[in-house]
Amino acid sequence: MQASSTSLHRVPRFPHAWAWALLLSQMLVVALWWWFGWRVGLSSMFLSHLFFAWGTFRPQSRLFGPVLTRLPIREKQVWLTIDDGPSDDTRALLDALDAHDAKATFFL
Repeated sequence: MQASSTSLHRVPRFPHAWAWALLLSQMLVVALWWWFGWRVGLSSMFLSHLFFAWGTFRPQSRLFGPVLTRLPIREKQVWLTIDDGPSDDTRALLDALDAHDAKATFFL
């Protein structure tokens, strides 16, 4: 398989910007808590955590890194990764892939 001239993976321009944003937001939460009391501090902490939870649970969020939905290749291929550990049906799944001469990657 030849990759096209477009890279399949590109490192984000600022890969750790979210970590700095988290640190600064929590410093702001502490300051607000100190200056205005627990009600304002707790509300601001909830809002800052809500922002990072959105980045975690929304599939199209690019908060933590790039999102690939299509790959720049011409071949008709499916890339399948299986992140579950070995289970009772792993052998049957491997046999089905082998019967169709398919390659797979397992992360254990």
